[in-house]
Amino acid sequence: MDKLIYFYKDDLSFDHVGVIVKGEKVPENATLAAPQGYEPFTYDQATDTWSGIDEKTWNASHPDISPEPTEQDKINAMVFEQIAALQTEK
Repeated sequence: MDKLIYFYKDDLSFDHVGVIVKGEKVPENATLAAPQGYEPFTYDQATDTWSGIDEKTWNASHPDISPEPTEQDKINAMVFEQIAALQTEK
């Protein structure tokens, strides 16, 4: 059965995910241990684990940027409301 492997760079930071088939050897710069937490991930060779940042830290560096509705979005919303109102009157 194929397995996911997780590659790391020379500085032990996460690089990419790959796949190996059963019986294939895990490359020197990869592990079967899956990263935990949020990026950026750092690999600890001594414990064969990954560490990442916590959700609060990740959210602070990735603010929710919701786009403002366009004029067309506003018009569409008004039309939908009018259609819904007409359907409930029946």
